[in-house]
Amino acid sequence: MTRRAETNRFPPYAFMLSDSIVRRSALLSLTVPTFFIFLKAFGISLVTSQQAELIMRTASVLWPVAREHYDAVLQLARLQDANNLTLFYAIMLAFFVSLSAYVVARAAVDTNKIGEVGRTELIILVISVPLIVFGCVYDRVDNDSLFSLRFDNVGFYYVRQWAVIHTVRALFATLLVCLVVLTSRLRAHN
Repeated sequence: MTRRAETNRFPPYAFMLSDSIVRRSALLSLTVPTFFIFLKAFGISLVTSQQAELIMRTASVLWPVAREHYDAVLQLARLQDANNLTLFYAIMLAFFVSLSAYVVARAAVDTNKIGEVGRTELIILVISVPLIVFGCVYDRVDNDSLFSLRFDNVGFYYVRQWAVIHTVRALFATLLVCLVVLTSRLRAHN
């Protein structure tokens, strides 16, 4: 392949940012924490405790630390907040799964638009794996740590969790795009 043709390709980590559906979905997902802060301000719960428990069983499979967050809110005697938190996780994880699947499908179809997986992508992959594990498994509730989740009276924790989930989704999608590119390149050489 010529040098000129290679420069017209997107780096694997930027491929998903070039897609308008991904960008619009990311902007749309920004409304989710705002909506839940609004619900908290007016004391509205959209799901019952039984529904929240069912949602949490499912959500904690994809986001294991969600159960700890739910239990921490329950210990603070905030039943409405705990119920809404489960719905928040369900919505954000639906964004996570659907956008990740979309990006992988697009990458599989448009592998010719994606550049080679180079040193930069490998560094991103090495860094992203521990961050993905941290976000999904080790994001603990701790009022003593600067980076840990804290439940406030306003609901800013929804914005924090949106940022964590969105960052993990972006890293996970980048990891998947790189794997799709590597797989397609290996198939082409065989």
